[in-house]
Amino acid sequence: MALLLVVAVSLGVATAGIVGRSVVRHGSLEAANQHYRRQLSANLPPTAIPWRAEQEEIATDDDPDFLRPVEDPKSQFSGGFEEKMPLEEAQYILGLTDEDMLNERKLTSAHRRIMARNHPDRGGSLFLASKINEAKAVLIPFASKPSDSPPKKQ
Repeated sequence: MALLLVVAVSLGVATAGIVGRSVVRHGSLEAANQHYRRQLSANLPPTAIPWRAEQEEIATDDDPDFLRPVEDPKSQFSGGFEEKMPLEEAQYILGLTDEDMLNERKLTSAHRRIMARNHPDRGGSLFLASKINEAKAVLIPFASKPSDSPPKKQ
């Protein structure tokens, strides 16, 4: 019984500390609440969050537009999960045009930008990170260094 009381008091103190820290950090309890709602909304699908589902119009199975055909089927990438990633898939993953994939600086920049958003250390998926890295590895042999780069000093 005494152990249960100690655990309950500890949880209460921890909760009060977390709420207090949020209030100090954001100025008020309402501001802290709004901040955490924005964070939660950004990381979860709209259907999982009641207040976001109320604010946005979300397609459901009952909605006739939910199952409408895609206007341009060619705009969607049809491929993936092959043993060796094709060039088209690598381009699609990194969002590069034919000209951009030949420029090493643009290729590296696109890779960094996409990895920053999908890195596993920041909550991204290991699978997506491996596909992004594989896309860079497939395209890098075709890329050349830009001619306007200064020569390296030795």
